[in-house]
Parts: sequence; C-alpha cells; structure tokens
Amino acid sequence: MGSSVDTPLAPELLLPLSLSQQEVWLDQRAWPGSTHLNIGGAGYIDGPFDLALFKEALARMVAENEALRLVQLLEGGQRLLAVYDAPLKLIDMSAAGEPLAAMRSWWQAWMGEAFAFDGTPPWRFALLRHSDTLHGLTIQFHHLIMDGWGTSRIMQRWAV
Repeated sequence: MGSSVDTPLAPELLLPLSLSQQEVWLDQRAWPGSTHLNIGGAGYIDGPFDLALFKEALARMVAENEALRLVQLLEGGQRLLAVYDAPLKLIDMSAAGEPLAAMRSWWQAWMGEAFAFDGTPPWRFALLRHSDTLHGLTIQFHHLIMDGWGTSRIMQRWAV
C-alpha cells in the first residue's frame, strides 16, 4: 500500500478547515472587513543588514511552513499552495525625524487594514528602512492561519 508521503504535492491541494479555523472563519464572515482577527508582531533591527539574505530567509521560511502557503476560500475550506513567492513590502522611512515613533505609527495603521481574501495567503510582512543600520520589521497574519505562539515561532525562525 502506497504512502501519501511518497506522493508529490499537487500544485494546489484543497483542505477542510479545522474546527478552530471554522470558528474563526464564521467570526470573520459575521464581521466582513473587520481587522479584529489580525495578529502580528514587530521589532527593530539595529546594525548591519543584508536585504538579499533577509529575502532569501523569508522564501525559505515560506517553503518550509505550510501555514504560510494556505489560502482561505470564501465558501469555506482552504487551498494549500505547493509554492508561493513570498512578498516583502519595503517602506522607505529615511525622512522620519523620530524613526522609532514613525515605525510604530506605520505598524499600527497597517494592522488596521483588513485582509482581502483575494487568493493569496492571509499574511503580510513589511520592512521599514530608516538607514543602513536601522530597520523595522512587522509581520501580520489573519488568525485563520496563525496564533500568537506561531507568530513568535515564525519571528524566531526567520531570525536564525
């Protein structure tokens, strides 16, 4: 009898929502456009920074973590993408006089934007650049794919 582990992953695998995901999905459906299910974290990178290496680490992290390749379907259920080109939003904050305050303000405003559920995984990462040695990073997820513990694990994994 063949093992499903030996079967190559289809380009898109349709999966049901878990019980916890169903509850979150119903909550989101009751409040369309709401951001109350957005979660995330942010931090500062103080020191030398290699953007190419950072992007490479993001691509590797997305390839290793199925949760970052899940796309929720409007009718319920989800699709697991075999691959996903991980976007990283780059924001120039070099003109900010108070860079840390400006970054916090930008993060808070961005957290208030609802996920579109447009066929892409419901997460977003942004890198705010103030100078060659001061950056801010924010990661945001819809609670359908990530919880607080998972968010901290993703930040730790990306930093390795």
